[in-house]
Formats: sequence, structure tokens, C-alpha cells
Amino acid sequence: MKRLMVLFAAITIHICLGSVYAWSIFGSALRQDFGYSAAQTQLIFGCCFLVITCSIVLAGRLQETMGPRLLGMISSILFLFSYVIASFFADNFVVLLLSMGLLCGAGVGFGYISALVTITKLFPDRCGLACGLVVAGYGLGAILLSFIAEKLFIMGFNIQQVFLRVGLLYGVVIFMCSSLLVAPPQSGSSSKRVRTKKVIKDRSFWAMAIGMFCGSFAGLLIIGNLKSISLGFGFTSILAVVSVTFMAIGNSGGRIFWGAVFDRRGEKSIVIMLAMITVSVLIIWIMKANFLSYGLAVAFMASCYSGCFSVYPAQVGRIYGTESIAKIYPLIILFHGLAGLIAASLGGLSFDLFGSYVPALFLAATVMLMGVVGHYVLSKPPKALLPVFENRIQLMNEIE
Repeated sequence: MKRLMVLFAAITIHICLGSVYAWSIFGSALRQDFGYSAAQTQLIFGCCFLVITCSIVLAGRLQETMGPRLLGMISSILFLFSYVIASFFADNFVVLLLSMGLLCGAGVGFGYISALVTITKLFPDRCGLACGLVVAGYGLGAILLSFIAEKLFIMGFNIQQVFLRVGLLYGVVIFMCSSLLVAPPQSGSSSKRVRTKKVIKDRSFWAMAIGMFCGSFAGLLIIGNLKSISLGFGFTSILAVVSVTFMAIGNSGGRIFWGAVFDRRGEKSIVIMLAMITVSVLIIWIMKANFLSYGLAVAFMASCYSGCFSVYPAQVGRIYGTESIAKIYPLIILFHGLAGLIAASLGGLSFDLFGSYVPALFLAATVMLMGVVGHYVLSKPPKALLPVFENRIQLMNEIE
């Protein structure tokens, strides 16, 4: 029962933190009320995303000394103050950038890793499924906050009042749930802890890094340009918005599905998942004449892409031990951030150069194919082949 309570708390924390992806709701309101440009509002979001990625790495280090509870509480304070400051200084771009870009990003990163690592230690027997449930909450967070914010706007609240209410509500919820984050005492798995310098020289680490980069590259290239891709294929604006809904459903459900598959199939599930991303990217282009088939292909692609965030923390735990997840998994996340920095912009550049997103889709499929091959090759250490060679040499000697 205690494990389930902690799992519920971790999911709730991720739902609150995932609200950062509902920034488009706030961005449009800021442009309307204070005359900000689209570039200014997107700079805030981009800064927040960059800080999230970097703070996850820092949080992974602090997790070992501070523990998940204190780190989660710090996350709640940073998150609360970021929104409260924004509510008072929404008309000041510099302050808004520092609050919603820097403070909010750090708060999300700290809370993300504290909740996730706690769950990997509490559910070593069902690590993939547990991780999937937690990060699914992260995916659903944007949908929930979009609904709440739209309701508040309809009720007559302005952007500053919405910032204040969201900050206070979410900050308190994150703080209360963080107080429930209790990791079990270190067990025998701690003996498997390894040094970072050794890990970055390990083939298994680079197999996961390449898989994360390529999966994120294809996923974010399409997700970041999905509405424009749908319009480019001739679908109406309404259907283009519906395609984003398909994507959101797949993005959340895939985290749970692939986490459960990983618990049963292990390493094989990762190769299958990456291969399915490659196939689904091509299916999106093939099914562009029929919206239902196209929407299902988008949902399937998003589900496979989102599976990366379930299987890789679990895989790190299997290879290096659960006590090393806080240190090693954030390094894997860096490749997700790098892919996000490159992929979405390349999709837009493809349209500017060719007037179509088709070249970008083929680029995504090509990168994914390279990722499948790279992950498969690197996940098979050369030592695994030695018994085969030894048997062949012995057989040849017997023949002679």
C-alpha cells in the first residue's frame, strides 16, 4: 500500500510538472495583453526546455546526497515562485524570461528526476511499467493545465491572475506529494554502482544514447511541426488540430505500453520500439490521403517515441543498478535535448527549402534506421561473440 501511495504521488508530481508543455496557452495571452512577439514567447519556452534538460543532470547528482523528498520540495518552491513572480511582472520581458525560463525550468528538472528515480527503486520488479505510469502523467499534464487555464480565461481572469492561481495550486500540490517520496534503503544493487567516466566509455551507454537521440529526433521533428505537416498534406485546420490530439493520446499511452513490454521482453523491446518508429514515420507519409489512417499512424509514432522515457531509465537500472539511475539516466536525457534542438528546426527548414515536409519525413526515417542499427550493434558487446569463435576454432582443429 505504501508503494502505491508513493507511485500516486510521483504521478501527480509529473502531471503538475508536465504543464510546462501548455505554454502555448500562456504565450498567446501574453502576446494579446502585453504585445509580446511570438519570438519572445518562444524564447521563454526554449530557455525553459534547455534549463529542464540541464537541471535534470544536476538533480541526478544532488539526488544521491539530498534524497528525493528534499529535492522534490525544492522543485515545488522553484515552481511556485516562478509563476508568482510572473504574475506580478508579466509586463517585464526580462523578469518573465528569468522566472518562467530559468526558475520554472529548474523546478521541473528537479521534480522530474526525484519522482522518477524514487519509483525505479520502489518497483525494481516492474520498473518499466512503473516508469511508464509516472511519465504518462508528465505527458497528460499539458492537457490538464490547458483545460484549467481556458476555464479561468472564460471566467474572466487575466493572464497575471491565472499565473498566480496555477503557481499556488501546483506549487502546494507538488510540495505535499514530494513529502511522500521515500526511497527504500540501499540494497545489494548499490554494489553495481559505477563511475561516470567508465560509463561513457561503455558500449551499452552509447547504445542507449544513440537510441534516445534518434528516437527523439524523429519524434520531435514530427511533433514540433505536426500541425503544419497536416496542413501541408491538405487536411483542414480542424483536422490538423485533431491530429495533435491523436499525437497526445499516443504520447501518453505509449509510455505505459512500452514500459510494460520492456518488463517482459527486456532489450528486445527497445530494438522493436525503435524499428516501429522508423516504420510509422514512413506510414505517416503513405497514409496522407486518408485522415483516419494518418491520425492513427501519428498516434502510433508518438507512442513509440514516448516509450523511450519508460524503457531507458529501466534499462539503466538493469545494466548499472538502480542506485546509478540518478547519475546515468540524466546523461541519456541530454541526447533528447540535443535532438530537440536540431530536429524541429530542420523540419521547418525543409519546408522553407522544398515547400514540403516530405524530405523531412524521409530524413527522420533515415536517422531512425541508423539508430536501430547503431543501437543493435552497440548493445551486443564483442565479448558475446567469443564463444562462437572459440567453438569454430575447436571444430576446425578437430577436423584437421
